[in-house]
Amino acid sequence: MKKIKQEIINPIEDKTEASPNDSVILPDKLFRELFVSAIEITDRDAYVSDWALSSAWGDDPEAEIPAARIEALGRLWDVAHLTIRDIRAHTGLSQAAFAVRYCIPCRTVENWESGDRQCADYIRLLLAEAVGLYTRPNRV
Repeated sequence: MKKIKQEIINPIEDKTEASPNDSVILPDKLFRELFVSAIEITDRDAYVSDWALSSAWGDDPEAEIPAARIEALGRLWDVAHLTIRDIRAHTGLSQAAFAVRYCIPCRTVENWESGDRQCADYIRLLLAEAVGLYTRPNRV
């Protein structure tokens, strides 16, 4: 039976030690599938558990799940559920300053934060990476 160790990760917390993603290698196609799945699944623990145990990794059925994989999956779910307000708050910038820094019309940022419009998921991912909230695992 595979063992899974679960930890709650704060996506806004600054981390100075080595990234947990250092030992997780994700081909682009798998990363995309994981990200889309993270957006769709509302239960973090279910997402991490299901994907950690997935055959997509090519593990031996009796192999122990690497802790780095579990942490990377948790961080990906966390970033998939960040709002633009969360991302902007991490920067400490006002809506106007955030808009200027990332060349986004100010009204667009206002609409995203008020809920009048929805920010595309890929833009939230790219902005989370740009502000340092998320570092993508190693790519193949």
